[in-house]
Amino acid sequence: MKKRLVTLMSLVMCGIMLVGMTACTPKKPKEDPTKSHLYIHNYDGGVGSAWLKDKEIEFEEFYKDYSFEEGKTGVDIHVTADKNSVTDLKSSQYSIIYNESMPVNDYIQQGLLLNINDVVNTPLTEFGENKKIIDKIPEEEQDAYTAKDGNFYYLPHYETYYGVTYDRKVFEDFNLLFKQGGGWTNGLGSNKALLSVGPDGIKGSYDDGLPSSIEEFEDLMDRMVLVGVVPFIWSGMYTQYINALVAGVWASYAGADQLMLNVNFDSSAIEGKTVYNESVTGIENGEPIIRKDEINLQNGYLTSWQAGKYYGFQIVNKIMSDNRNYSDLITGTLTHLEAQQEFIYSDLENRPVGMFIDGSYWYNEAKAAFARSEVDYPQAAKERNFQWMPLPTQAKGQVAEGGGRKNTLVSSLQSYCLINSNIKNDPAKVEIAKKFVMFNYTDKALQEFTLSTNVKKGVDYALTSDQANSLNCFAKSVYIMSQECDIVRPVADNPIFVNAGQKLRFAADSDIY
Repeated sequence: MKKRLVTLMSLVMCGIMLVGMTACTPKKPKEDPTKSHLYIHNYDGGVGSAWLKDKEIEFEEFYKDYSFEEGKTGVDIHVTADKNSVTDLKSSQYSIIYNESMPVNDYIQQGLLLNINDVVNTPLTEFGENKKIIDKIPEEEQDAYTAKDGNFYYLPHYETYYGVTYDRKVFEDFNLLFKQGGGWTNGLGSNKALLSVGPDGIKGSYDDGLPSSIEEFEDLMDRMVLVGVVPFIWSGMYTQYINALVAGVWASYAGADQLMLNVNFDSSAIEGKTVYNESVTGIENGEPIIRKDEINLQNGYLTSWQAGKYYGFQIVNKIMSDNRNYSDLITGTLTHLEAQQEFIYSDLENRPVGMFIDGSYWYNEAKAAFARSEVDYPQAAKERNFQWMPLPTQAKGQVAEGGGRKNTLVSSLQSYCLINSNIKNDPAKVEIAKKFVMFNYTDKALQEFTLSTNVKKGVDYALTSDQANSLNCFAKSVYIMSQECDIVRPVADNPIFVNAGQKLRFAADSDIY
């Protein structure tokens, strides 16, 4: 792998140089004076920009004979894709911005975002659909998006989750799946009925055979070491990546209702139901002491001690304190791209790694590494079966059939689409920008986004059965979980979240840990 890693590092360094070169606003291209023009900035991270370039071409074709301003016909969309953020919206040339971790409420307060109520509430009939964008935003989230002054100024962009990917082939080859009642199976095939019901407690679902408790998860790591599988790999260069494991365990153990206490601070938020916060107050005989509280805006700090977070750190402690349970490739210089490549190649080169810590966007980010592996190991690479891993929902024992609950995923990056208010006095730019946003929130566009990126948009829609079946194994597993699990999107309309939402997100680099 050394030669490949050196090559990859060279590419990374080139990428850094290119990013540095694009740090300033790029020079505008020569514009066709017969057309209208609109500039868009896209954060070129895990989901890339190919999806947007496709939509640029389609939109231009759709409006090739339409006049947005007198004396001009058609439109040119200009997309800039890089890993820089647009921070000076007031003087920016970009009319539409796609990014993550944006302080949107601060922008609203400063008058930097265009009001898009009409975008959200207008039927998408021009694009062949009767629904409105607001129909795709869960009702409980709509108040959060309009919390500042009752108006919409931004929309959810992509939805990604933090947690664990597992190599299903390695799990099957090395008998790492749990048997109902405890112990390990001797493979699948005719013994598939022997698998445990997994965290959700449903026989025959996507998580059968996977650890359903923190105790089983720790047993799994021990079992891996025993049979010659490295339990985990992740990026060592970016220390926050380990938080992705904590986030995944925390969410799954806490469940959606309790996890939302971290942003809504209201145990009575669900009508007819009281949601109790379970916090760790101490340790007795090696076990956490857990107490339950009703949460409000005055005692919301108690959510900082939630038991799910404790168990996430307990697993990390086991990984890091027991030298058997982490990869010797995790060093201060292993980038996320190199960690992805190591995971992809591990079983191909007879040094299997069972699990990988990253966001659910990693598969799209690692396209180049997958392509290299298919050249180096064409036959073996066809058998790869990476899947997103449902995580434990209880502390001890094994979930019995009918005794589990849904897994919980957190959309952690607060990724948004917004229109810059500096175009408000340019009717043509306003019309183009609003139509472009609407064009990209039709069900057709949302489906195409997922098919292109393997990532879901942060609104409600579904793929057709043919589309879902066309996804690769990993993307299919993420999509199935997005449909079967509870999804927590950390948005709320209370004053604490409105004013400090950036600190209360569940991203790996946030202050919530």
